[in-house]
Amino acid sequence: MPIGAIANSALLALGGLFGILLGRRLSEEFKNTLTLVMGLCALMIAITNIIKLHSLTPVALSLILGVIIGEALLLDTRVKKAVGSLFGKAAKKTDSGWTTEFCFVATLFVASGTGIFGILKEGFEAEPSILLTKAALDFFAAMIFAAKLGGAVSFIAIPQFSVYIVLFLFSRWIFPLLTERQIMNFYAVGGLVDLAIGLSMLNVHKFRTINFLPAFVVVFPVTLLFDLF
Repeated sequence: MPIGAIANSALLALGGLFGILLGRRLSEEFKNTLTLVMGLCALMIAITNIIKLHSLTPVALSLILGVIIGEALLLDTRVKKAVGSLFGKAAKKTDSGWTTEFCFVATLFVASGTGIFGILKEGFEAEPSILLTKAALDFFAAMIFAAKLGGAVSFIAIPQFSVYIVLFLFSRWIFPLLTERQIMNFYAVGGLVDLAIGLSMLNVHKFRTINFLPAFVVVFPVTLLFDLF
């Protein structure tokens, strides 16, 4: 059972509800401080997974190739447009500013590297720790965003959980086909993506982290090729 996925989506929905109730009482200073703390937590997750890498070269090459593919496909732009169109219509919002910001928030929750990495890890090892940590972060993030964007934030839990379930089932299918080296390098790639997310949240540099996502797929064949040759 995908415990991490259930907890993550449930706390996301709950955080959105709390944001509606408490939004006016949350100061901007509190929101900014909490965002920075969440960035530090993302860095913590990153470090614990980067050190699991089996070999440096295939991990670095996978990240580079993954980003090249993501940039070439305009993955970040396409995903944000699709999410913005879907939720903008669902919430019957015509304000472009609201749609743009909500699009960013929805993408952050549904297609973040931490979430995708976490659900695949749970499928591989029945280890939900990444998603349980993310669940706590998403609760507070949803509370902050809902205070500004409204109750529509809670409904992001539906597509998030749908994506997680599909990836969970996929990971259970593919796991027996993978070697230990592929899995370790996959964790390292996930750690690097989390590092980019953490640095973005800390305002060090704003990475288009959705363009990193192909690296999660590329790392498996790249590692295999390095093992063969």
